[in-house]
Amino acid sequence: MYRKNKSLGQHFLIDQNVLNDILNHIEANPNEEVYEIGPGAGALTECLVRYGLVVKAIELDKRWCHWLKKKYDEKALKVINQDALQFSWQILCAEDVVVGNLPYNIASELMCSWVESQITFKNAILMMQKEVADRAMASPGSKHYGRLSIVLQTYFKVDPLLKVPPEAFDPPPKVQSAVIRLSLLPEKLCSFELLEPLRKVTAAAFSQRRKKCKHGLAIYFTVQDLKNIGVDPELRPEFLEVNQFIQLAEEYKKNS
Repeated sequence: MYRKNKSLGQHFLIDQNVLNDILNHIEANPNEEVYEIGPGAGALTECLVRYGLVVKAIELDKRWCHWLKKKYDEKALKVINQDALQFSWQILCAEDVVVGNLPYNIASELMCSWVESQITFKNAILMMQKEVADRAMASPGSKHYGRLSIVLQTYFKVDPLLKVPPEAFDPPPKVQSAVIRLSLLPEKLCSFELLEPLRKVTAAAFSQRRKKCKHGLAIYFTVQDLKNIGVDPELRPEFLEVNQFIQLAEEYKKNS
């Protein structure tokens, strides 16, 4: 068995109860394909294979790729030695399921890249740092609500599934973890063309989140502009709905 690579944020899930809970949330039948991100030593992989799923495992660490290839037959497990951020997620279809324990240093970037690439899948069951999960799920008015919440919620329905303590991992991380489910919205709220304007207006709005919208967004909009769009200039940005940020992005694009 190999040592964990701290530079890759490797904390491997070892709690069998948590592994079983994750498996129970996966909406796939035996012989169907599942994409697993960061399998590492393969604790979750073992559960998936035992259930009869065909696993495509995306693993950056060559050592663990070698370990998994030796342990499993190719018919049950295909190992892809690649950074999940560089993987061509566009190849997935509406029947595919994604599961994984995301390295803490890539979770936000990976999920946002899925929005940008307009990924298609049945759903994704993902473990990550609880702080990131809270931001992904946050509603307007929450202290966790911000750029990540808005970008993800234009494309995904985000549901909480599990809270996972540090002792469920080897080695135990210094933070709490959580499992969430991403499901595609029936109709996406934001077009591909509006994603870049949306990034810009949310960056400006949340650059100093305690400031009112009339100050944070002053670089792009006058007070009257905000009123015309239907945004109260006296509110702080965390109190705006996702659709209001989309309206801001539309106005920005129209005037740029």
